[in-house]
Amino acid sequence: RADMMLGAMLAGQAFANSPVAAVHALAYPLGGHFHIPHGLSNALVLPHVLRFNAVTAPQPYAELAPFVFPDIAVYECQERAAAFCDRLAELSRACGLQQSLREMDIPEGFLPRLASDAMNQTRQRVNNPRPLTDADALAIYRAAYCGTTMPLNLNDPSLLEQRAFLAGRWVEGGKTFPVVNPATGETIANVADLGAEDV
Repeated sequence: RADMMLGAMLAGQAFANSPVAAVHALAYPLGGHFHIPHGLSNALVLPHVLRFNAVTAPQPYAELAPFVFPDIAVYECQERAAAFCDRLAELSRACGLQQSLREMDIPEGFLPRLASDAMNQTRQRVNNPRPLTDADALAIYRAAYCGTTMPLNLNDPSLLEQRAFLAGRWVEGGKTFPVVNPATGETIANVADLGAEDV
């Protein structure tokens, strides 16, 4: 019991000195609408947000990784960040936590509402190392719903050289993330990472 209290105090000190970001922004609507405990809400979205962030901001995760999982210190930056994300997901499974929003009986049709509510959490969202759009929030919730892994492959040109039709014209240079069918591994959709600011 004393160890749990000490752990809670250390966690509070940690995030008081390093503001929370998109993980908490996406966790709050889960608790608000479905009364999921906040710790579990965070765990459900954590690996998906980390992988989303690590595409363009791998350095913080690569720096932290050896302190949490010393055996992955040998990897280069991008691979270390990816391994860090994977290991945290494995830790969640090892703790016996639910691994998907589907397991929590959240209707798939409610995901757009969750994404909209998460985007209203500006206090947390602005701290995220990668800008988060409405489409990004929905893609992350979809990955969390299925328990699938968002891609982390910067060598894949489809992640770097995409375009979207915005304001009546094609806009170049956006990123996309595939939505994967967990049963077959087949990509069923690509979500563009472009917004009005890119027009």
